[in-house]
This record gives sequence, C-alpha cells and structure tokens, in this order.
Amino acid sequence: MEYEKLLKNLKNRGFDAYYCTNDEEAIQKTLDLIGNDSVGIGGSITVRDLGLYERLIERGNSVFWNWKVDDSQKDAMRREAMRAQVYLCSANALLVDGRVMNIDGTGNRVAATTFGPARVIMIIGKNKLVNSVDEGIERTRKECCPQNARRMNLKTPCAITGKCTDCTAPDRMCNIISNFERKPNGFKSFVVVFVDKELGL
Repeated sequence: MEYEKLLKNLKNRGFDAYYCTNDEEAIQKTLDLIGNDSVGIGGSITVRDLGLYERLIERGNSVFWNWKVDDSQKDAMRREAMRAQVYLCSANALLVDGRVMNIDGTGNRVAATTFGPARVIMIIGKNKLVNSVDEGIERTRKECCPQNARRMNLKTPCAITGKCTDCTAPDRMCNIISNFERKPNGFKSFVVVFVDKELGL
C-alpha cells in the first residue's frame, strides 16, 4: 500500500492510525470508533463535508459543536466540546514522518487535542501531506488561513489579498501552531483516520 510507511510512522509516534479509501469508509470507521460516547467537534470543513454531525445526532450521540449555535453561544459550546469523551476534528498538515500540525485562532482545537477529552480522532485527507514542519506552516498560512479568513468574513490582510503577511490584525486566525511530535500522554487514545482523497482545506 502506498501509505503503509505513513501509517507505520504514525503508530511509532503513539497514534492509532487507520487508512480509508473514500468518504463512506472514513465515516463508518469514525462512527465505529466513537461508539456511544459524547462528542465535541472542533472547527473542521472535513467533518462538516462528511456529514458526521448529522450522522451522530441521528443515532443519538450527544454532540457539541460551536458551528451549530449562534454567536452568543459559541464560547460556551467550545468549552462543552472540550468536556466530551471524544474530540473530533481534522488537522492542517500531516507530515510524512508521522507528526501532526494544527493552527488555531481561538485555541479550542489546540487545547482539546493536547489535554481534556479521553480520546481524540482526527480525519485527515491526502491533500494535507507535507514533508517538513516548514512545509506544514507554509501550507497552513498560504493555503488554509486565507480561505478560512474569507469564509469567516474576518478582517485580515489575507482575506483581502489571499496571501499571508504575518499580520498582527485582531482577527488573525493563525495565533497558535501545534506540532504533535507524539501522542500526548494524557489520552486514552489519539486516532488518525487517513483518507486517500482530498478533504477540507
């Protein structure tokens, strides 16, 4: 398999790693892993596009996602998501050596994936594969943040120009960069569901 080395590298770093060929495989694997547990969701185009929120609600899981409430409730919902048994999100970059990178503006995704829930599940598409930390940062700042800034109507230079200027704007969304060298010790499990297709930003 083309990605066998990647999965091995992830496992060597303490992550549980699964390979899926398409959306439905990824959805089913994620649902099986979650079981009946409560779920917090971090901001994720991947999770949204896979329809996982709806699938989880339909089968009766308790789900907490700030994307599903109005602005006055978002902060409270972010905190509730961090108290769930499972935290579900994606990543901004996945290194071929098994390291995982995320960038965050508010900090809820970085916080919940470093300590809090018993388990973390990240669903990551092949478009997020990079060869180095520098490539991961470049991918995030040049590709992800400008598109997300526009989607969220943020007042940042990148939302206007489509290019990162390493700004200090109040709406800046790349405030925190996390680089997972290995699974944090406090988690029961930290799962990467790798999908052999492009997903999210």
